[in-house]
Amino acid sequence: MYQGSPSKSSFDAYLADMDRCLARKQRHGYLLDGREGAMLDGAQRDAQGAWLRERKDPLRQYSAGTGLVVRSAAVRFLLSAIYLIQPPVAPTSTFATVDEAYRWLATIFEKERLALPPQSAIGL
Repeated sequence: MYQGSPSKSSFDAYLADMDRCLARKQRHGYLLDGREGAMLDGAQRDAQGAWLRERKDPLRQYSAGTGLVVRSAAVRFLLSAIYLIQPPVAPTSTFATVDEAYRWLATIFEKERLALPPQSAIGL
């Protein structure tokens, strides 16, 4: 986990954590906290794009959804517009608060009969 702009090692650790989630080969969801509002640098955006392209099939199979928390309404709008042009592989939505993202994931988990840890256990 990192706050602000991630260092290369923090960003690499984030992608490794995401890989560990996929390696379990179980349905799961992501709640990503972007409240600090820091942008990824160009190399990190490229690396994340490559990671997503290379894992499209496992993400489609195992990711129930991603709730992305972003404080900026402008950034949420921009992301929503991008998702309209290039839809994410798995259900993805942006939210202003962790509570909103958690409730959205809870509805997805309920529909899929998945166990969602209590919000207090997530540490956000």
